[in-house]
Amino acid sequence: SRLLRPEALHLKADNPAHLKGRSEDIERLSTLCYECQQVHLVGESGSGKSALIQAGLCPPLKANTRLFPIYLDVWGQDWQEGPRTALAHALWEALSEENRGILGLTAPTKPENLVVILDQCRAQLGRIPLLIFDQFDDYQTSHRTRFLAPRRRTWISADRLTEANAFWRDVKKLIDNKAVHCLFATRSDTADGLESIRFVDPQVYPLDWLNADFVLPLLMELTALAEGMAPVVFAPDRGWGRLKEQLAHDLSEDGAVLPVQMKIT
Repeated sequence: SRLLRPEALHLKADNPAHLKGRSEDIERLSTLCYECQQVHLVGESGSGKSALIQAGLCPPLKANTRLFPIYLDVWGQDWQEGPRTALAHALWEALSEENRGILGLTAPTKPENLVVILDQCRAQLGRIPLLIFDQFDDYQTSHRTRFLAPRRRTWISADRLTEANAFWRDVKKLIDNKAVHCLFATRSDTADGLESIRFVDPQVYPLDWLNADFVLPLLMELTALAEGMAPVVFAPDRGWGRLKEQLAHDLSEDGAVLPVQMKIT
């Protein structure tokens, strides 16, 4: 057997077709995000948090009339203006042409106008903005000395953070005014840092490994012969059939698989 189209096996976090076995997680997380003002998605590195958000959570939320997802995973360099600028860009990208018109926007949102626009979304669009802060651990790592009190070596409180950082002060104000809901995603080994953004009592959703039963069907789906397309695997009966079963077996640990290992493989 030979792999003729390697790109067919490139798993992408934002492709819903590549997200398997997460239907219950999507449903539960969607409900939590709607019912609670602050939700923390916590999982081991490589467990598929970003894929769950991008391919599983956001598409149906964009189609419904309750929550308006605004996804941020790039934080910029500055600990205050970096996330503000990134969120302003993410807001513009998330808005449809119709919604931009309703909000009176003809150009990308200026960072200094971000809070005003977000505050208007619920009233004018009839939907609650869901601010999705993915890779929050990366942001905290980049500004670790600001989040960890130098002398005590403990995470600063949310009150201390909002005193020092105008962006997070604005986010807290939006939460206090019930203008937005927030979802923070971080690794399990850095989850203690979420104490610094505990603006309200959060609901924590732990993300487990993927059930290994989904690995083999996904491999079969990705390499299936499609009408009008060149085959992904040449001569699949000469090795590929046994190899994909071996891959599914070897990637499994106690009946589960870490999605990032599957992606790398």
